Amino acid sequence: MRCNLTEAEQKAALEVSFLCTGEEQEFIERCFSGYLFFEREQNEMGRDGVSTECTRCGRKVWWTDREWKDFKRQHGAKERSCVMCPDCGKDVTLYARGRLRNGNSLDEYRQIVLLRVIDGALHAVALLARKHHGRWESDEAEADVKAAYYFTEGKCQKWKRQWVWSGEQYVPKLVPQKSMTEPFADCQCWSCYKPGNYAVHGVDQIAASPLKYCAAEQFFNLYDDDTREITMGLLTYLGLWTRYPRVEQLTKAGCNLIIQDAIQGSMNSRALNWRAKTMPAFFRLDKPAAKRLLAAGIGRRELDALEVVHWSGLTLEQALMVYDRIGGKDERKRCRAALQEVNADVLVLARYLEKHQRRDARLWLDYIDAAKRLGYDLARRDVAFPKNLQGAHDSAIAAIQYEENEAARKAYEKKYQKLVKKYSFTAMGLSVVVPEDDRQIINEGKILHHCVGGYAERHMAGAATILFLRKEKTPWRSYITVEMCGKKGNDIRQIHGYRNERKDGKRLASPQERHGAFIDLWLAWLNAGSKRDKNGRPVLPVKGEKTA
Repeated sequence: MRCNLTEAEQKAALEVSFLCTGEEQEFIERCFSGYLFFEREQNEMGRDGVSTECTRCGRKVWWTDREWKDFKRQHGAKERSCVMCPDCGKDVTLYARGRLRNGNSLDEYRQIVLLRVIDGALHAVALLARKHHGRWESDEAEADVKAAYYFTEGKCQKWKRQWVWSGEQYVPKLVPQKSMTEPFADCQCWSCYKPGNYAVHGVDQIAASPLKYCAAEQFFNLYDDDTREITMGLLTYLGLWTRYPRVEQLTKAGCNLIIQDAIQGSMNSRALNWRAKTMPAFFRLDKPAAKRLLAAGIGRRELDALEVVHWSGLTLEQALMVYDRIGGKDERKRCRAALQEVNADVLVLARYLEKHQRRDARLWLDYIDAAKRLGYDLARRDVAFPKNLQGAHDSAIAAIQYEENEAARKAYEKKYQKLVKKYSFTAMGLSVVVPEDDRQIINEGKILHHCVGGYAERHMAGAATILFLRKEKTPWRSYITVEMCGKKGNDIRQIHGYRNERKDGKRLASPQERHGAFIDLWLAWLNAGSKRDKNGRPVLPVKGEKTA
């Protein structure tokens, strides 16, 4: 929500003095924790005793040792326990002033907003207050202005304190803001957590201002003497009312979710008409439907259903049924585009999903996206809404994957010839075979019951090298799988056969144990450069040894 004061109005509003009154200063003091400090001290007559000072009333009292012991016994008081000040009757914490040292351990910060009517307009000042208790005495609370606000009927403005260069040094200055936001933001860093809530003083001033009908006290449960930091969103709410007086009706009707969304910056404009003059028009419904909606209560489901009503033209009850079937905001957005593609009504889709027992439209939307990529005729009703949705979806996805893998296979052809030249090897009745495509690797994993199928895409992309160790007489039958590694790809990372050499919980002989001589010969040939003769047969590093 944008601020709308002119420059002249901003200048006039800032010229108004806003100094804290005695009542406001007393409220600021009450926002901090109260202490009853005690310390051993002699009186004017030189008698030993205990002196106390209450930070609530500020009164100092000297006690004899007997009086102090009686006070502690009567109240069951111990150090750092809660007691009642004997003078003002306020709840305070008993604390030994001698433990304070520099006093920083009790420093407190409070976020406070002061409201006051000045010249017929409601002004607000957001303060960050600090309280320090020294070794010898407690200081009065100090406050820095963080932001200032101006509200009147139809207009609002926010100023934020910023450090501006004056030509000689940086000085604090209230700079006008374009949008109405809260003065304190949530801090959720790793070292601390500080919420953006604040205490409010001057709640009665709202009733004496042009905003007296805004119902802010009802929405936020405000009490003028409440010093707790429990309020957040009040100033944004007041700004909303200046632009949209309907906020009062929404508050009294219990539409809290709509107001909370608006405070957080979401006006739900796709579902609501904030410029409407009547409540039914605000919800884009007729009178009976609006009454039923307000009587049932408005939650997130109803708000989303109102959005469906806006773009589909359905009744509220139909929109609620559609919302329950389609899903969240992303699904609704995708459905609008998809339904235009298939030239169908959203109610048809909802009934179709209900028939297939689907609680959202994701599966159907994924099918439509796949069908568009494959060039299906979505104008046909049996294509757009297949009888077997799951089967049609799986078939379309499989077809797309096949097309994508086909492109990868074409890119793999050149790489395949290089791998064959480097790794293909036959000797001692065994052969090293290079997989022709990803399907062979996937089938290898299924047959041997291990995880090599998950390496298929990496092998096709060149990120991994998968090889098959087969018996020379049956090169088509899965036997052992090898993964290579190393800078030159000449080292074995892992080599496994059926079920990773495990059966009934027992470990079987490893491929190295069964075919160690062949593996050593093959690796020696690899490290020697994978040399071949004119006929393409491997040239073994040891002269005179025959190859197959």
